[in-house]
Amino acid sequence: MDASLKGLRVLLTREAADNGPLETALRARGAVPLLLPAIETVPHEPENRPEVIRSWNRFRWLAFASRNGARFFRGWLDAARLPLPPHIRVAAVGPGTAEACGAAGFPAEEIPEAATGTDLAARLVARHEPAPILLPRGTSGRDELPGALRAAGWEVVLLAVYATRRAALNPGALAELERGVDAALFASPSAVKSLFEQGTLRSRRALARARCIPIGPTTAQALRSAGIQPAAPPESHTPEGLLSALEGLFGAAL
Repeated sequence: MDASLKGLRVLLTREAADNGPLETALRARGAVPLLLPAIETVPHEPENRPEVIRSWNRFRWLAFASRNGARFFRGWLDAARLPLPPHIRVAAVGPGTAEACGAAGFPAEEIPEAATGTDLAARLVARHEPAPILLPRGTSGRDELPGALRAAGWEVVLLAVYATRRAALNPGALAELERGVDAALFASPSAVKSLFEQGTLRSRRALARARCIPIGPTTAQALRSAGIQPAAPPESHTPEGLLSALEGLFGAAL
């Protein structure tokens, strides 16, 4: 057993279904994961559903900026009874999203080295001619990917297939947070906002004492807005990348 993180109390704020591989890896290294989902995702019926269905066979690409985009798009496809056109190609923002695409039945062929929407757009623009592209995503999706593609002449259509909302905090898990954690992992600004708005004074103080690791720069800014100086984002959004970030912060001290 690798005990490189032995005894480390780590708060995970994603939905429980998204924490499986990371929770397992943390326990394997001797850490104590604390699950406190701060947000939840639910299906959303996009307003432009009729238009997308009418132009379905025109799309040449699908691009996904999140695992949830792939997962909820699969459900939307099934509900709409739409077959995936054989000519359509798939791009994913990173390995975790690519894994979700594969599990949903549309393997990704384009995955940038850096898992950001900007890097995915740059890869598509550099390698392919502009074409109609569908971006299944959440209702609060960011503009970097569609904006960069549109600037390069791509015909971009957004399809909001899920919505993110704050989850009711589990009282037992919140009490564990109040006892203190060594680190807290945040995968979205929404999770930061939800936890700080719904938490207690003691839970906010516990987070102020912890090393809070954001998934990327936008989440880091949300932590700063909440009065927390964030740790550096991990180099990779994968469980391995997050573990490496934790080991970099705590390995020598454990």
